[in-house]
Amino acid sequence: MKEVFVAAAAILATVGALTLGSYVFWRALGKQVGEARQPKPAMAAPPPSPCLVAPPPADGRGFLDARWAGERLFIASADGSLHVLDGASHDIVFPEGKGAGALLGLAVSADGRRIAAVGIDRFLLSDDGGKTFLPVPGGVRAFAVAFVGEEVLVLDLDGKSHRRTPDGRVYVNETPSRATFFSLSFADEQRGYAVGACGTFLETENGGASWTALISPDPSPQGVLVKGETLLLSGENGIYRSIDRGRTFEHVLQGAGNCARLSGRGTEIVAACSQMGRALWRSTDDGRTFHPIAVADAANLHAAETLPDGGIVAVGANEMLVVASPDGGRVVPHSEHLRGWLELVRGPSARDAGGM
Repeated sequence: MKEVFVAAAAILATVGALTLGSYVFWRALGKQVGEARQPKPAMAAPPPSPCLVAPPPADGRGFLDARWAGERLFIASADGSLHVLDGASHDIVFPEGKGAGALLGLAVSADGRRIAAVGIDRFLLSDDGGKTFLPVPGGVRAFAVAFVGEEVLVLDLDGKSHRRTPDGRVYVNETPSRATFFSLSFADEQRGYAVGACGTFLETENGGASWTALISPDPSPQGVLVKGETLLLSGENGIYRSIDRGRTFEHVLQGAGNCARLSGRGTEIVAACSQMGRALWRSTDDGRTFHPIAVADAANLHAAETLPDGGIVAVGANEMLVVASPDGGRVVPHSEHLRGWLELVRGPSARDAGGM
């Protein structure tokens, strides 16, 4: 019985640890970037910015992002692996071997041929639809990545931009905000938006060469999605919609808890949120209205993705993996860690729920 309580406490301790944008949580634990115990320099260093967020712990257990590319779904994991779902198969790949840093964000080119993965000292690129990945020398520490034409743009945990050109050169520049970025989305090769800690909300009209600060409707924005003139922003208080390029917003979803990443296909948009049993949301009218997809036991989702066949996959803390349709979904108990979480929620019968 003692072992059960110890295991339960360990699982509960990770519930909030991997929520995008939870910089208040990390600061409370004393894990703010720059707060690690190190020898004092001869001259006092400036205090760490409250808007720089520490990454997930090296032993974190959770899924941070999910993207469809070609005929497969790719999932970024805090243990440094990529999970690849192809029909009934579920493969786990460590592109740089076990022990590499967490993978925190994914991006897929418009043609589905190129995939970028970023994380803690990680920057991986695939030019063959995810069959192979090669590391970009130096890596980055980042959640936010996007393809901008033939280039790859990364906004990192320290508020800097990294632009990789097709010939392999990487240019690093400052942004107007010294804050950790969580999400990045482009309408075309010129206009894009980024959100991050401390209400950071930026716009670019030249492919990320320079940025302009806008006013976020949410105090802690965590996801952004731009589709033509329509812009959606998610955060601590739900989801907001703008039709004037982020100058004004309508609050279109409240009561879902904290909402993280957004994704869309056509006029359909899906959102990953935190509230137990109401964590997955869907819009079919380009974000004007959202409706919950019933998934018992799902909570603390970090990303959701629409599939070409109309299905939906969502991922989150505790290696949460949800498969759904517009009518409802279920948690897939694919790992021992997730089965432990489900046992806490449902009781011991959860271990008899089956696997993949």
